Amino acid sequence: NACQVKSMPPLVQGTPIVVGLDAGISNDCFAMIAVSRVGKNVQVRYARKWTPPKGGKLDFKVVEDELRRLFGLYNIAEVAYDPYQLHDFCKRLQREGLGFFREFNQGMERLVSDKQLYDMIRDRTVEHSGEPDLTEHIQNANAKSEGNDKAMRIVKRADTLKIDLAVSLSMAVNRMTKLVW
Repeated sequence: NACQVKSMPPLVQGTPIVVGLDAGISNDCFAMIAVSRVGKNVQVRYARKWTPPKGGKLDFKVVEDELRRLFGLYNIAEVAYDPYQLHDFCKRLQREGLGFFREFNQGMERLVSDKQLYDMIRDRTVEHSGEPDLTEHIQNANAKSEGNDKAMRIVKRADTLKIDLAVSLSMAVNRMTKLVW
């Protein structure tokens, strides 16, 4: 809650954006986050989740249409994604020339990015405008220590809770802080 800003400053046209994607087909939701950066602060510009119907599977076409819409609105420098269920989806869109898609390793790279997100939240260098789904997913998350102070894993507080937007944010924040412009 301390990272919420009352009024997010408008995005300057041409500002690089990083999108983070985390997918679930039947149990978890599909999450999409878009972030920008001003100095050392990363700002959440977009947060959305799609939940599959009870007993059914999510149609990725609606997510694809929304991602294409965002590419039309923003200067998306990179899409970071969990390759587990998104490899074919993202590779197809990259082959079409939509943009640059980067697999985000869910091993050590994710452990480091989850810790980075935790530190940035603690230091209040991640800003958001109070997106309710993102807030819920952050509140549903716990931290699992990985034995050193440079790595941790974002995990669900309970199996029934969703954290996909938190995972997407972790990947997007990490990649945004690595961009140089």
